[in-house]
Amino acid sequence: MQRPIKTGTVPPGGVWRYKDDETGEVITHPYLDQVKMRAHKHRITNVLPIGTNWEEQLEDNICRNTSTATCVDIETGVRRALALGKRFSTAMLNWARSGFKLVDDETLAARRIACEGDETHERCSAWQSTTRGFGFGRCGKCGCVGSLKTALATEKCPLGRWPL
Repeated sequence: MQRPIKTGTVPPGGVWRYKDDETGEVITHPYLDQVKMRAHKHRITNVLPIGTNWEEQLEDNICRNTSTATCVDIETGVRRALALGKRFSTAMLNWARSGFKLVDDETLAARRIACEGDETHERCSAWQSTTRGFGFGRCGKCGCVGSLKTALATEKCPLGRWPL
């Protein structure tokens, strides 16, 4: 499976493209969030199932159907769960060994801006906005919930985007 990167930008060619495998309906829009929303609405309107890993399937579909999009392979299923579990366990062990040290408020804010972006900083291309994870997004590279990892003094950005 694949997922698009640079999700906050219009892909070369001008539109993201989704093609429903069951109905053949094609949905295009310059903004990825709009394609996702419209694809979800299409499935609901046509009483089509939306599984627990539908978002991953949706992003894979968009990568397959948007030939100009830059996409990356993602871990799925049990492999992904094991990899995320291992990374989480390692992070918690390192944090405990540090005496449960947290970063100061200034560092925390800088880290979150590096991931999520704001009006003056571009969002990280690996960042995935989501309603899961307590309303915070998650990193598409390491899989962390941004609200947790950014606060731990022992953690680093796998893409090197956090200030030191």
